[in-house]
Amino acid sequence: ANARDLAGIHKQLADLEDKGWANGHTYAAAVNAFCRCYDWQAARDALSRAEGRHVFRQGGSVAASSGVVTRTSMIRGYCEVARDLDKARRVFSRMEKDKSTEARPNTRTANTFLRGCLTLGSVDEAAALLERMENEWSKDETWCNEYGGAPDASSYEMVVNILCQALRHKQASATANRCLERLGTSPGCASMFVAVARAAAVCKDYQAANRAAKRAHRVLSMEEKTCADDEQANSEVVGSGGKRGMIKAVEADIEDEETAKSQAARARSLQVFQSHRHADLLAELKSIEKNIDKERPIDLQWLWSRTLIIEDHNARTEEEAQSGNKGKKKKKEKRDKVPPDKKLVQALCKRLSAFGLKESGPEADLSSKLFKGAVRGGRSGRFARLHKKRKKNKKISGEVDAIGKPKVDLAALFQPLEGEATQRPLHLEICSGGGEWICSRAMRDKSACWVACELRFDRAARCFQRLSLHGLATQQGNAGLVVGDACHALESCLQPSSCMRLFINHPEPPSLAELEAAVPGSEVVAERPATHLVTASFLRNGCAAVLKSGGVLTICTDSWEYGEWLLKTVAAPDMADIFEDALHGTSASKLKRLARVGKVGLRGEPPPAEVCGAEYRGKAGTSYFQRLKETEKSFRGVSGADAQERYFLCLRRRDASHAGKTMKLEEQATGEKNVVSSSRKHSRRKRREKKKAAGKSMKLEEQA
Repeated sequence: ANARDLAGIHKQLADLEDKGWANGHTYAAAVNAFCRCYDWQAARDALSRAEGRHVFRQGGSVAASSGVVTRTSMIRGYCEVARDLDKARRVFSRMEKDKSTEARPNTRTANTFLRGCLTLGSVDEAAALLERMENEWSKDETWCNEYGGAPDASSYEMVVNILCQALRHKQASATANRCLERLGTSPGCASMFVAVARAAAVCKDYQAANRAAKRAHRVLSMEEKTCADDEQANSEVVGSGGKRGMIKAVEADIEDEETAKSQAARARSLQVFQSHRHADLLAELKSIEKNIDKERPIDLQWLWSRTLIIEDHNARTEEEAQSGNKGKKKKKEKRDKVPPDKKLVQALCKRLSAFGLKESGPEADLSSKLFKGAVRGGRSGRFARLHKKRKKNKKISGEVDAIGKPKVDLAALFQPLEGEATQRPLHLEICSGGGEWICSRAMRDKSACWVACELRFDRAARCFQRLSLHGLATQQGNAGLVVGDACHALESCLQPSSCMRLFINHPEPPSLAELEAAVPGSEVVAERPATHLVTASFLRNGCAAVLKSGGVLTICTDSWEYGEWLLKTVAAPDMADIFEDALHGTSASKLKRLARVGKVGLRGEPPPAEVCGAEYRGKAGTSYFQRLKETEKSFRGVSGADAQERYFLCLRRRDASHAGKTMKLEEQATGEKNVVSSSRKHSRRKRREKKKAAGKSMKLEEQA
């Protein structure tokens, strides 16, 4: 799994199954390995085979516990890889209803599902699960005491954060207080009250925000004092799930040297994370208190109307999944009769409840109105004519989607500046995280519209609330948000040629084995699914699609290996017709250029703001991920300029005519080849005809 050797995992599991040696522990390891290699389908099939052979029913409590581990890994795969909470819910429900207590979900299983609710935005489901754990699970003494059925601090922390995503700060505050009453103070509890303070400030309940902020300060000071008094006391804390599930101490009597090194590495990694998180919480508290004092204008209806939650809108809803197959055909027929553009608008409005928007009211009406205008703007003329024709003939069906899906024009969601009739240019950041970078850019540059694109709901909610607290949730605000998979959003949902600038800051790089498999010309065969975002396909079909001709794409990474791979990717012949180096031929072309392939360069210096459209130098260009990387490097003894190393690719979208000229030249060359080949075929046919005529004349002479 660490090497991402998907073929090797398949081979090993098949060999063990053929020999009859595969047991519960085998399938637990295999399902976990498949999910870590992003192949959730193989993990599902392995789990299905194990259940079909009754592996988890044979062998008593040991087999049952391995079944819990296996299904927990499968739930994680469904949530993180497949991003399908419905599949995870079905596995979790079967475990809850199991007659055998030892086969039911434990705290780690529940926390895995809660983490899926957090990243996928399922608020009510998370709150309902915590309520069941507090009441039903905890009442069963065997389940609670022997098999870990009680909620821990991580469970409460995730539910509090989920409730704050939906701006339910009162319910979240009550849950956080209940956590301290049941479990006492533990590392990470302060983040619950920080989340409550942030959500209350967004809702303009400043008294509740001040109370939560003061409580967070007290808890943070207690944690800091405990850590300062005795480092060993902090390192010996062992929890039951999540980040508290790590063994944080390297016991003196460990005989295995490799195990001791592994435990020490995990302890150092946890120390880095907790140190960075502590500093981040203090900085966020300071920012929240500053915004409370200023009382900046917050009108959430305008920010809701500039927030798109992009998903598969044809998927079944939770109500349909719970109702089963009853009336399934009728519901499908009814759903197919709804025009695709209207269906998209309804889905966009409905999912905003995860960010606190009520399903009915003036705020929902405004969002629906603006979404309708944006979808109409993104729909092609051919699609509109086809849809009107089919509506007239009463033959509206789902095949309209196959002809042309409605697309969203992001620029139509923003109001032009006062006194100007034209729309402002659109700048889109991909992998925005908590939105720190995009927020600072939107506050400094009012002449452009800045949109963040983030996959995870928890990070997107942080971004939404950050934009609100910094005065960007107004009618004239120039910040928006897209929540969902960037590949799906750019390739299928957003209007082509709609963005002037694209930014990808600190994308998650693949592992070293994946980089070797992805390098052109490598002998390693890439038989694994793509585990990182910025692939050649995404650059070609996603980024190039939404960029206008002459638009600029800037990629920033702190990984030299990943930067080198990206350089080779964008300099490949099939990408040369799409992108060119935006700094080529300028005074900044050779400035700290570390590598070059063709005419494209990888640089260690940020590109000029007048070219890329944003300032990367100083505090204006910092972000959460950059500070986290600098903290990691400082713990390894790297400091100064070495800890701030970043690598930049600045690419300009070529004019469509350039690609057209290239295609014409290729067509001309192909045409010349076709002419030559056709003339050769014609001469060969003439020779065959002459030979055939000569043969006939010889036969006639012989007969005579």
